[in-house]
Amino acid sequence: MASRLECMTMKYSIIALGRLGQRYAEHVKDCLVVGSYNSQPKEFPNEVQFDFTKDSIPDSLQSSDVLLFNLTPSVISSLALFENFLKNIRTKHFIFISSTSVYGDQGEVNEDTPPKPTKDSGKLLLACEQALIKSNHRYTIIRPSGIVSEESHPGRFMSGRNVPVNGEASTNLIHILDLVGIIDSAVEGDYRVINATNIHTPKKKEYYCDFCQREGLKPPSFEISDPGLDKIIKTKFSELEVHSPLP
Repeated sequence: MASRLECMTMKYSIIALGRLGQRYAEHVKDCLVVGSYNSQPKEFPNEVQFDFTKDSIPDSLQSSDVLLFNLTPSVISSLALFENFLKNIRTKHFIFISSTSVYGDQGEVNEDTPPKPTKDSGKLLLACEQALIKSNHRYTIIRPSGIVSEESHPGRFMSGRNVPVNGEASTNLIHILDLVGIIDSAVEGDYRVINATNIHTPKKKEYYCDFCQREGLKPPSFEISDPGLDKIIKTKFSELEVHSPLP
């Protein structure tokens, strides 16, 4: 994170103030931070309403030292909209939150593995990544695994359900606070593509059942038990490896 002195002269634009955007905005609150919301205000200082699919970019968001873009594929909607955004934004450093879904199902992967997305959402994210790379912006692409925190955990949703996934597959996750730290590393460093993931990859059945047991919740059951091709996300940057315990 920038020092307090640097923050006095730095401006962050955050598109948008969702779960991650709000965490990062709070993290850099000593800087000048302008964030966007779609429909519901987040009660954050210097927030502005911005519908990515309809509105022109508000003046307060157009120019920044760091722009954190973390809209989901469903909100991005189309490559054309993203390309238009790239043409009309001015920032010294464009940080794009993508996803490890761009790798598809390839077993163990790191940043040198060519992406092969299989889902439409992953294909759109990859197309946006490529558009950003071709643009004139200084950029960093961050590909997080599944984002978790104590208060927002997929184990709560899975509780008591028959989940149509492979219980013997590895779990690839990143705590939201660890991801905030990796964003800081991107701001301060010279990275182009980063996989943001925890080095611990327990089996899904083991991890989510243990979580539910700790929380006093009914454990899920898993429809598939064939390990098949096990997807494991790695990073080639040893200095960015996350070793903290998963929630």
